[in-house]
Amino acid sequence: MNSRTATVIPMITVFILCGSLQTRSFSLPEMTNKKSDRKEEKTEYIVYGEKTTVSTKNRWISNNPDEVDWIVEVPGVPEEIYVIDQEAQEEISHMETINHPAVTHQEAIYGSRVVWTVSYYSPENDYTELLITKLYDMTEDEVLAYFEERDCDTTDMQQSTEQYITGYRTVTDQDAWSEEIKVIDQEELEEIGHYETIIVGEIGYFVNKRDIAPTEGDGRFEAMVRKTTETYEKVEE
Repeated sequence: MNSRTATVIPMITVFILCGSLQTRSFSLPEMTNKKSDRKEEKTEYIVYGEKTTVSTKNRWISNNPDEVDWIVEVPGVPEEIYVIDQEAQEEISHMETINHPAVTHQEAIYGSRVVWTVSYYSPENDYTELLITKLYDMTEDEVLAYFEERDCDTTDMQQSTEQYITGYRTVTDQDAWSEEIKVIDQEELEEIGHYETIIVGEIGYFVNKRDIAPTEGDGRFEAMVRKTTETYEKVEE
């Protein structure tokens, strides 16, 4: 029993060793091929894209439009736009009650009276001048007594009747009344506008037409920006 066991074990060992050696002999070439394939597919790259360098410089620019020029760096594109000159607005209003007074006028009230026209001489002028006067609403006896009391000599007395204004009265032409009226707080307006052509996207800067010192005239410091762009492309080998 022990001798059989000893005989089988070496045989198994030899079989395992042979199998492993055979397996390793097939594995090495495959690994070598994979490495060589990866080496053939390898692509070398360098940095690519855009590199922009920006530099600024302060310049003194005159505020006088006659002393500067506009330099266009990037031309713009004409574009038509609608410009509103007057905004449209709705009417705003409210109702109010207006009380009107009565419409009236004044009328004269007439009466009649007796008029005495008397010619007489008076002692005030030594009876040398004929005077004439009028007395109202008196009887003949009252007129004579009036002149006798003043030592006047009457030469003629004329009686008549006349109309005269004794007063006034108010006459109503239209009674007082009320009405509702519309009061406009904001008038209705239509939109008014026009079309203009403007330049869109234009880029540029101002330059002085002549050398101007910063202390000369009215002006401002303006930063002049210069942008330089370099492009790096992808390189394949």
